[in-house]
Amino acid sequence: MNGNSRDSFWLEAFLEMLRVEKGLSKNTCSSYAFDIIQTAQKLDILSVTSSEMVCYVHQLSLEKSLSPRSIARRVSALRQLYHFLYQEEYVQNNPMIDIVLPRYFASIPKVLSIQEVRQLIDTAQKNLSSKGIRTYALLEMLYSTGMRISEALSISLVALNAALQEKSEQTGVLCLRGKGEKERIVFLTPEAQNALGCYLSVRSSMPFAEKPYVFPGKSGHWPRQSVGRELKMLAISSGIDPERISPHIIRHGFATHLLEQGVDLFTIKSFLGHQDISTTQIYTQVTQRRLSQVLKDHHPLSSTQSRKG
Repeated sequence: MNGNSRDSFWLEAFLEMLRVEKGLSKNTCSSYAFDIIQTAQKLDILSVTSSEMVCYVHQLSLEKSLSPRSIARRVSALRQLYHFLYQEEYVQNNPMIDIVLPRYFASIPKVLSIQEVRQLIDTAQKNLSSKGIRTYALLEMLYSTGMRISEALSISLVALNAALQEKSEQTGVLCLRGKGEKERIVFLTPEAQNALGCYLSVRSSMPFAEKPYVFPGKSGHWPRQSVGRELKMLAISSGIDPERISPHIIRHGFATHLLEQGVDLFTIKSFLGHQDISTTQIYTQVTQRRLSQVLKDHHPLSSTQSRKG
């Protein structure tokens, strides 16, 4: 990297601050480090001027290899970096002070219909092999709670047993540790509880049962890539395009379907573990698009209805 002999110190100190004080995940810290190192190959981090930084950000917007979202993430990383460097007196001026964070329009998430999710669940439930029971249990858990796949795979056997065996109104309550080590509560539906109970009855006969996770794998828990393949195979068996299926799409479906049923955004935000309501608002676009299509298809004076007449 460019800069003086303190390069490694300021970067390590910044990443340590992100981990300890802000509680950011290892993956997020790695993304920030990548963006900063990419910038350091172009600029001297500790002596860059405001005008040089403006030119740099402008050049980023011209690079075809970077999406608007990637550019916004890099600028965000640099803003946080220079806020830290200025506070810690690594630099005398903050070159990011007048840089405006580029806006990007988040893409509308792909979502399955309620009927398609029901097809997936019905198909999964019919597979009575131990692997089929495992897939069904995971699918019910994901759609019951809207949790991230990383959160689901990180749940310990002890935590799940405690949630299922609690003889009170709190039965089926799980405490998750999500992004940024933030904790939140999710609730397992009776269907998810039954599916997980059935899975636990066969789990001991499956490979790697000695691992501490609910869904064990060779290196700890069931690999995410393997989960993705299982869901795509389930989609094919359900007559659904496998390209439209992933663990994260199940999460999108959970949020969108709740919104369509009248649940407010702030409640959905809590379920999903979003830090900012603006992240949750993307689901309103999905709902608006569907409502628009319903109106187009069923309004008595629409061109579609006129043709039917």
